[in-house]
Amino acid sequence: MPIKINEEKVRELLTESYEFQIMQSYGDEGIAAFRSVLEILHDLGRHIDHDIVKGSIVVFRSIGATSVISAGWSNLRDIAHAAQECPLQNETESLVVEVCSDGTLRYVKNAVLNLASLSEGAIIYIYRDKHDHFIIKGVTKTLENPYGYVTWFGMPTYRELGDALEEYKRRIVKTCNCDILSRSWRDGADGPRLFFTQGPEKLMRKSLTAFLNAFLRGTEVDEENPADDSHPVDITVSWTFYSRIALIEIKWLGQSSADDGHITADHKEPRANAGAKQLAEYIDEKYGRNPLHLVRGYLVVIDGRRRNLSAGHTSISREDGFYYKDSEITYNPAYHQVRMDFEPPTRMFADPKLAI
Repeated sequence: MPIKINEEKVRELLTESYEFQIMQSYGDEGIAAFRSVLEILHDLGRHIDHDIVKGSIVVFRSIGATSVISAGWSNLRDIAHAAQECPLQNETESLVVEVCSDGTLRYVKNAVLNLASLSEGAIIYIYRDKHDHFIIKGVTKTLENPYGYVTWFGMPTYRELGDALEEYKRRIVKTCNCDILSRSWRDGADGPRLFFTQGPEKLMRKSLTAFLNAFLRGTEVDEENPADDSHPVDITVSWTFYSRIALIEIKWLGQSSADDGHITADHKEPRANAGAKQLAEYIDEKYGRNPLHLVRGYLVVIDGRRRNLSAGHTSISREDGFYYKDSEITYNPAYHQVRMDFEPPTRMFADPKLAI
């Protein structure tokens, strides 16, 4: 299960760890400034996905009532707006947020700052190279995260969802270890798992939704949440305290058959590619309706392909049953390689059950 970071405990821990150093360097005003910076960092963490930030984020507050820098800054009324300005593309970009003495915020992009010099009269935080740092009187202190997360100031929501999908792949789809998913196979979980039932998508959605509801915390997981007025995405995941949305599109590969045994569908690689295109459109539509949210797309491909399978077969050889086990899908276009909001597709191969 994912580990949830308690924001209040983080503030207490960091304050206790740095209080002596800050008191020595900046006095009582430094402690107050430090705590105000921590508050902003947690607010930013609700809107920024640190895992994909390649540039740097700086948050600082001056000691005393005077602002250190006055030129080229814009007022910041909504912290979500700063998230939209967050650098994503390259290591040279930066976002700098100043916490003013009256509690208001200002920001500037790509400013060239001498942080060591600035730290003589300000509490400075910087996120860089996938680590949290504080700069105290010119000395950089790195915060190591024992949980392996890239930051203390935000939950790795999307990473946890990716972990959940990997668990679903290994624990559920591989051997059909789910009462709901078992009904998507013509002969159930105890059968040979050769043919899907006709139109198994609904059962796949229900199975994955139930798993995510059990695995993830602080989320709402909904089936068939319309991306627009006419196109329902299979599953939508939203986080209660974070401005993040995940769209999950499920496609299945293999053959389905009717009750009388005739083949009703035979889906191959083009089906997965069609799903990728569909998901990319859903992401764009969702972002247009939720511009202050981060939106990320996940394509789940449940792969039940079998070689040399024909209507009426009730068993299959190991060679034919596992022929596609390691056959990865080629995507063209490869949205996950050119879009930062499109995760690499997750192919989940469903093992057949061989006759003894």
